[in-house]
Amino acid sequence: MKHMTDFIIIVIAVLGFLFPSTLISGLSEGAGTYSKYYFKASGSDIKISGTFKATEGLRNKVRFASVSLYVFETDELVGTFNTGRFSGQKSFSYVFNNLKSNVSYYVIITNETPNNYLMNRWISGTVNLE
Repeated sequence: MKHMTDFIIIVIAVLGFLFPSTLISGLSEGAGTYSKYYFKASGSDIKISGTFKATEGLRNKVRFASVSLYVFETDELVGTFNTGRFSGQKSFSYVFNNLKSNVSYYVIITNETPNNYLMNRWISGTVNLE
């Protein structure tokens, strides 16, 4: 996780939680960024929703993105949601289930688009946690 960049993400923190939304700006192909804050589930689920937008370069070219949830204390992967292919913009919503309310979690957002030297297929967007 040390290779991920955290300076791209702008986080709005309310009472120590990653809320109400996270803004992602200019995430290049193959790059990822993680939440600056960890958080706990209020129940057994965390819903992640938002919109990814094609930015930079060729906006009409296909992109891929993912949102992964990890356990803060162990860096164990809980699960990953892949948005599938999109161009322009893509709205998404996903629920991570069977979480423990006494465990802290964090999110990694990744631009899964294969790197192509001649194309810039960056993404920006907003991710909300509920």
